[in-house]
Amino acid sequence: DALGNLYIPYVNQNRIDKIVPSQSGTSGVVTANWKTLATGANPFSISFDADGNLYSANSNNTISKITSGGIVTNAWATLAASSNAQFMVFDAAGNMYVSCWGTSTVSKITPSAVVTETWATVGTNSWPAGIVCDAAGNIFVANFNNNTISKITSDGTVTQSYVSLASGSAPFFLAKDASGNLYVTNMGNGTVSKISSPNIYITSSGQKISIENVNSIISPEGGANFGTGRDAFGKLYNTTFLTTTSGTIGLTTAVLGGVISSTNAITSSIGVVYSTDVNFGTYSSTNIQYNVLAGTYSSSISGLASSTTYYAKSFIVNKAGTSYGSVVSFTTTSPPPPAIGDNYGGGKLFYILQSGDPGYVAGQYHGLIAATSDIVTGYKVWGCYGTPRGVSTALGTGAANTTKIQACGEFQFAAKLALAVRDGGYSDWYLPSIDELNLLYLNRSLVGGFVSGQYWSSSEGNPAYAYAYYQDFSNGSQAWEDKNGQRNVRAIRSF
Repeated sequence: DALGNLYIPYVNQNRIDKIVPSQSGTSGVVTANWKTLATGANPFSISFDADGNLYSANSNNTISKITSGGIVTNAWATLAASSNAQFMVFDAAGNMYVSCWGTSTVSKITPSAVVTETWATVGTNSWPAGIVCDAAGNIFVANFNNNTISKITSDGTVTQSYVSLASGSAPFFLAKDASGNLYVTNMGNGTVSKISSPNIYITSSGQKISIENVNSIISPEGGANFGTGRDAFGKLYNTTFLTTTSGTIGLTTAVLGGVISSTNAITSSIGVVYSTDVNFGTYSSTNIQYNVLAGTYSSSISGLASSTTYYAKSFIVNKAGTSYGSVVSFTTTSPPPPAIGDNYGGGKLFYILQSGDPGYVAGQYHGLIAATSDIVTGYKVWGCYGTPRGVSTALGTGAANTTKIQACGEFQFAAKLALAVRDGGYSDWYLPSIDELNLLYLNRSLVGGFVSGQYWSSSEGNPAYAYAYYQDFSNGSQAWEDKNGQRNVRAIRSF
């Protein structure tokens, strides 16, 4: 498991043992009979899901589940009586796939234990055993009885003889490395086979993301007349491959490319299609190169949306037609967070909410924006003289204050002027509370455009029916003044 503990199923004893590794390098600690399964279960293999739950494929055609907390469900899922379940693997969505030796099929079981008995058939009497899943959701199965590896795409399309091994190989166990190469243990001849997969790579900050291009690339026949371009199994010839080149994924750009090893064939073009739709209902395409020879190729993609996940797949064109690789995804970077003094949201950013502030959300950016200039027209009194509005002085209350002031009638001059601002196309400007106005004063040099004078807030003084707070931007002092007095007005908005 993720902690390095080892688990051993006992096929004839209905139990699973657990071995905890020693921190000192000595023998591990064995828990015999760590979990006991139902009589007759006889667990054959085990596998873990992404949440650390353990599953066992049992000889009585059930799948048992043991949660990370140790709770056992003996018959979490039940397969057909003749299934003879062998091995299990999970895709990124948590679906389980089970190789069924007895029916030469692969069964699919959802995270909620809904079973599709015959999700895919890999050939009569093929006796599927080892099974793995790649990053694109393709399933690969080792077929013991016919010496082949089958490939099943995420939609259930089967290529029964995706790879053919030597007669008598009897492939049984199957594994995959981080680069997508497959490794097969052959019980018939005591060997291990390696199956390399051609790839195009997108490199993001040094991370390689492969676009598998298994059924494509180059015909080996060469010359102007190179036949059908397909091998005996109908696949496009595949004698060369693309390896990684330097590339980056940026805010609205990505670099895709690769190096083609030596080739003796003619290929019309190679390239990549990409889309925000995983099903490629609509997509864009770029040709990396026409009339491809050995060498290094790359293409810069621009016009992408920031903070957006894209799906991409490689393509190759030769005389036989066009072949596509498996789908992978990459995500463009996010814009840098705004900083105090930046032009942002129709004005100048002057405060970013901190932990403890009203409206603060960890990991998100929220704050206050000031209009870039004072309101210079209009009768800039506070208004509402003789009518207390019940407004607040606190951070985060300026918008509500302004709405309350507006409701007192026609004499809402400072608030009315702030509400009428439409800078940047925004219609949510307001008169700041006194605490918000003080934050604006503290960052006045980064916002600019202020006069050395007094500015109205949307907060009332004492008594509330007659006075309202202002702040002097020449020295930072705060006081209250008759609501009928005129002061400067600077509108703000929040984001």
